[in-house]
This record gives sequence, structure tokens and C-alpha cells, in this order.
Amino acid sequence: MTRRRTVGILCVAIFGAGFFGGCGRLHEARRREREMLAQERVRQADAAIRESSAEWARATAAHDVDKAVYYYADDAIEFLDRTALVQGKDNIRKGWAEMLAQPGTLLKFATTGVDVAPAADMAWEHGDYELSMTDAKGKVTSIKGKYVCVWKREPGNTWKVVADIDNQNQ
Repeated sequence: MTRRRTVGILCVAIFGAGFFGGCGRLHEARRREREMLAQERVRQADAAIRESSAEWARATAAHDVDKAVYYYADDAIEFLDRTALVQGKDNIRKGWAEMLAQPGTLLKFATTGVDVAPAADMAWEHGDYELSMTDAKGKVTSIKGKYVCVWKREPGNTWKVVADIDNQNQ
């Protein structure tokens, strides 16, 4: 092998090592950037769901049926404790309208946790609720329980509940 050829091969090897080493650092930097963006999307989703749930609770306390049902997806399913499955936003609306029309009814609920999927397209929220009802004789009945809501990100970056599950504390 000639000296010129040896030097050429050595230069190509050094250039290649530097080039591919640089690509590795670039790849790692891009991976870290994607990870940071994903974490930010998860944080934003968590905040959006917590705010939506708080707005939903305020709407419920105000007996605003339209706003209370706004948070459900059109194809949502409601799994109420000790009752039949309720499918679809229109049917869910009927149940909410009936409940909120009752004089002396107050539903309070609060989020205790939110877990967002890494893709930030689905999440589940859990919390506690208290439902107070006053009968015709003025007797107040209070029911405490827990709930799980499954949220799905929809076009326009809005979050809607696709499944709502609750049960009473024993």
C-alpha cells in the first residue's frame, strides 16, 4: 500500500468517526427534545383535564345541565352505581337533567388524581363525590362515593369524557 493511499484511508476513517459520532450526538439531542415535548404535552393535558373537571363541578353546582353535559363525548358511556348502563350524550343529558331538576339536590366532586397516557391522547381522572338530596319532607340524604372518568383528546385539542364510572362508599 502506498503512503498516500494509507493517509487517505486514515483521513476517511477519522472523518467517518467524527461524522458518525456527531450524528450520534445529534440523534441523542433530538431524542431528548422529543422526550421534553412529550412531557410538556402530558403536563398540558393534566392541567386541561383538571381545569375542565373543576369547571364541570361548578356547572353542576349551578344546576347548568348544558354545561354539565358539555364535557361528555357524543358516544360516552356512563356506568352509574346500581343502575343500568347509559350510552350516548343525549341519554346522559336526560339523567343529568332529571337529577339537577330535583329541588335540594347538590352534587359536589373533586379530582384527587389524573394519569395521562404518554401520547397525551387519553387520560383517566379519579376523585371523590358527595350527592345530597332533600326529599319532600325536608329530610336530607347524603351519599359519598368515588369516581373514575376516562378522558380522550378530540380534534381542536379539547378533552371529553368517554367513560364515567362511580360507586358509593360502603
